[in-house]
Amino acid sequence: MKRTIRITGNAVVNAPANTTVVRAEIEGLEETFEDAVESLTKATRHIKDSISKLGIQRDSIKTSQLSIKAHYRKVKKGVDEDKKPIYVDKFDGYAFSQNISFRFPNDNEKLTAAVKRIYDVRASVKVYFSFVNDDPERMYREALVRATEKAKTEAEAIVSAAGSKLGRLVDVKKGSDYYDGDYCRKSYSAPMVMGKPLDIDPEDDSASQSITLTWTIED
Repeated sequence: MKRTIRITGNAVVNAPANTTVVRAEIEGLEETFEDAVESLTKATRHIKDSISKLGIQRDSIKTSQLSIKAHYRKVKKGVDEDKKPIYVDKFDGYAFSQNISFRFPNDNEKLTAAVKRIYDVRASVKVYFSFVNDDPERMYREALVRATEKAKTEAEAIVSAAGSKLGRLVDVKKGSDYYDGDYCRKSYSAPMVMGKPLDIDPEDDSASQSITLTWTIED
């Protein structure tokens, strides 16, 4: 039976978080389905039009998680025999929601202006932003190479110290990718009222890789 050695290599790559990602969450409530559709459409159009005036391409402003559904509220109907209140669901209209997101190279003045323009919309809206690197795939690849090199270096050191040689690679198992960017990393909630431009210097973005390699051991 051939002798083998199995080693797991791990690596983390850091890179400047040079891109700002903004996410706006729109929500509201209207009496009819048609009014809900109209309000959501107007709010979305307003935000897209306003943000595009900051030099951000309109077709790069993306929407997601569209929802329009019946909304109910709890209404007290009475009490039961134990004097505990009884509540029933009463139709309350149609709730609508949608997310809008876009990104641009870090620019605190543009971020401040974007947040202000989003809050001008006539709907309930929350704004979040985060900072990421503009090339996460490069970070993944670099972390994978480093993890592989670490595993091989460690395997060679162990086998050499035991008076043997590292043989051929017989098995590779890649671990889960982990990227600290977009909404995986910390998102900041933007206040509704801002005076001076935000002054933010984001920490580096990071990506990690794990890989397990198995080699034969030769005398």
